[in-house]
Amino acid sequence: MHGNPFEPFPDDANASGHPARPATASPSASPYPGTPASGTANGSLPALHAAIRSGKLSLIRQALASAPDALRTCDGQGDPPLHYAVRSAAPIAVLACLLEHGARLDERNMRGETALHIAFGQQHTDPARLAWLLGHADRKGDAGAWLAAFVPDADGRYAYEHGLGPQRQPRPGMEPVMAALQRQDGWYRAYLANMASAVSLGDLTELARLLSCEMPLDLAVQRGKTALMVAAELGHEAVVDMLLVHADEHGMRQLNLGAADSGDTALMLAAFHGHVAVVERLLAASAATEVPSQCGDTALMAAAVAGHHDIVERLLDAGAIVDSRNALGRTALMFAAVAGHQATVDVLLRHGAAVDAKDGEGRTALAFAALHSATLYSGSSLQERVRAIRVDTMGSFAAFARSGTPSSANERRRVPAGLAPGRHRDTAQTLLHHGAAVDARDIRGATALMHAAGNGHIEILAVLLGAGAHWELRDNSGRTALTYATAAGHMHAARVLKACQG
Repeated sequence: MHGNPFEPFPDDANASGHPARPATASPSASPYPGTPASGTANGSLPALHAAIRSGKLSLIRQALASAPDALRTCDGQGDPPLHYAVRSAAPIAVLACLLEHGARLDERNMRGETALHIAFGQQHTDPARLAWLLGHADRKGDAGAWLAAFVPDADGRYAYEHGLGPQRQPRPGMEPVMAALQRQDGWYRAYLANMASAVSLGDLTELARLLSCEMPLDLAVQRGKTALMVAAELGHEAVVDMLLVHADEHGMRQLNLGAADSGDTALMLAAFHGHVAVVERLLAASAATEVPSQCGDTALMAAAVAGHHDIVERLLDAGAIVDSRNALGRTALMFAAVAGHQATVDVLLRHGAAVDAKDGEGRTALAFAALHSATLYSGSSLQERVRAIRVDTMGSFAAFARSGTPSSANERRRVPAGLAPGRHRDTAQTLLHHGAAVDARDIRGATALMHAAGNGHIEILAVLLGAGAHWELRDNSGRTALTYATAAGHMHAARVLKACQG
């Protein structure tokens, strides 16, 4: 055995310290315990993985030199080379070689695991080997490898949790490692809090200091959002620029990640809050326009429901699909219509939005313009205003947060019953001007006229009747628009509809 297990081995020996295997050795044999016979289904391995498997440092260096992206190439199980080496119980010399050539302990495989997830999760983990892995990096005095133990996998589980037993006590032999991690945990939590503060305040000096720690940029620093999401939501252009430059230089892309609780991307948040310059920066950095939130909403829908027609224009020019649908089948045009954003509706229609597209309930944009409630809840976040549009069986529209009610009366805009805001009238006129079918029915047989009557929207009633809406039509339950108005107590609307009969 080599005298110092932490020093590289000479090239004329393999990484276990023994002479290289003869050429007649079986190609499927592995020098490391627990290594599968093949890293892929068909028995082939990427060149660097095969070199790691051979245990020969000369072959590893040759594979690294011949392929600049070798460290990011995955095997058939989705493991980059460092993950494969750790999973294979490769000697420290092999790990040291990979790390010296730029492999990162916080890089994730296709299952969201870091190499430390694998190291902590192995059944027979060698604490000394694990401690070496954790103590390796410290590239800039920030104990970066230790902190990589706190990077969550796809299920939100930290690497160090694999080192705990049933009662969340350290597994036998892991006590020193876990004690050291407990000290690092305080640093990690402070890092997240400081990053959230620096981004929120736009403190570029503190942000630069924190970025020098080289922690992953996909960590949630505030309410499930990454630093980029927070900066995009607040419109901090300089912070967004610094984060994008750092991500580009270190190969850590976070552009298209979604927030943990909602799936909202940085682009979606910037679009919703009307930060044009941030949207342009994100698009220039190749942010994808069609990454959906958890409910299928897109950045275009976010901009549309908030009425930012200039951002809608930019997103469409960048390739956003004008008629993308969310999980309820709703399009950006429907969101703009229900919020009464006539200029946004006009932009969408000029870009080819389908004026008579129907959502899962069969409602068109014109129906949504007529459905807007006399009491509109104006949510302060994307989730509150895009995600939960609900229409009851009588056709009343309400938009509210996930809790179902606004948190305070101040968050409601009150409009006198029976008086539809002029912007919804103008929105309805724009839709009709672009050929909207005035008597289109939803799955209950209701028309836009019935929805307007049920909500007492006199101005929209006048627009629809002037466009030739048939007041005598009945829904699937036999109710007319007059029935809707009478049942809801909108006597003025009822008088208008009775006058049509005369």
